[in-house]
Amino acid sequence: MWRLPIDIKRFLLLFVALFLCLARPLPVRAECSLAFTPIEESKYLLTGTGCEEVAQLAVTLDYDTAYLFAPEVTVMGGMLLEEDRGASTPPGTLRLQIRKEDNAPSFEATVYFQKRGEYPAVINFVTAEVAQRSGEVGPVQVQMAEPVNTPEEDPAASKPAGEPVSPAPESDAEALARELSATQQADSVPQAPAPTKAVFERFRDFTGKKSLAAFQELFSGVDPCCRQVPAVVVADGRRTARLVIGGVEVGNRAPIFSVSGGTLVSAQRGGNEEEWIVVVQPYEKWWDVRVKAIFANAALDLPLTATPAIEIPLRKLVQIKESAFMPRLQDFLAEKPGKAQSPYPAWFREYLFTANYLAAREELAMGGGSSQRGTSR
Repeated sequence: MWRLPIDIKRFLLLFVALFLCLARPLPVRAECSLAFTPIEESKYLLTGTGCEEVAQLAVTLDYDTAYLFAPEVTVMGGMLLEEDRGASTPPGTLRLQIRKEDNAPSFEATVYFQKRGEYPAVINFVTAEVAQRSGEVGPVQVQMAEPVNTPEEDPAASKPAGEPVSPAPESDAEALARELSATQQADSVPQAPAPTKAVFERFRDFTGKKSLAAFQELFSGVDPCCRQVPAVVVADGRRTARLVIGGVEVGNRAPIFSVSGGTLVSAQRGGNEEEWIVVVQPYEKWWDVRVKAIFANAALDLPLTATPAIEIPLRKLVQIKESAFMPRLQDFLAEKPGKAQSPYPAWFREYLFTANYLAAREELAMGGGSSQRGTSR
């Protein structure tokens, strides 16, 4: 039998092994796919599929604060490491850090919002970045579905001219809303008005000439029915604000109070039958704090004027003279070399500086207040 030299045998064996490796199909790794879907008017579901190799996700949601506020998040198939909605993010931004618990290919995160007004909620965009178990980090596109409250095409447009249009069948949600409305009317429960614009939202919409006097005017007359003491509360997790609500009647039922962005400390009748005093403690680093109240003759949605603390202590802010306010504000807005760029837009930083400045002046006018108020930062 013909025998091949040993070197040729080795070469043939290597060639066959290489051929078998190339001929065998490699396993295909599924790419992580994310989708953000509205499931109710102010409730959303973030789902991930094909995420076996994903170790951690960073998700950013941009939403309209005119309609949505106070987001809450729950996660299945992972762990919420961080939910950033305080002073480190601008208004209307929610940043989530989610860690995958295992090699499961999918996970879900549900985001709940509180909603203002009757207009449809608005999510501007959602972005995400994933970190693979291999250490590779990169962006992932998030598929966004149409909102559940997007109006459907007018059925009359698909009908020939002159042909009557059949009324659309009433949905379960519409039927429930109609029944609740009828019940409220029967019980004479007042309908809540459109929410009052908060001071920080006034700064967002301000287009006039900037000055201390113009900024102070934005803090006045937030709602004619109530008075806040102090007029500006620093949200450090300890300070409280007292809201005096006048011109209301209790009637046969006790009033109902709720707070978003803070804790309801107490609510009691004031000096007369048509006045209530509500004490609220804002969460630390929160600015969007609202009190909702239902009385016999009124339903109120009231914003508190609250501000996260800035790096300038109150004791130093109070030393700034009115003539030096605008130069000091411009210095506060300026980007410093070697310092991280602020995540806030300019209008919100103007609000932060002015609100802390006015809070410092009010504390000085009150003689330093309690030991809690006198605490410097």
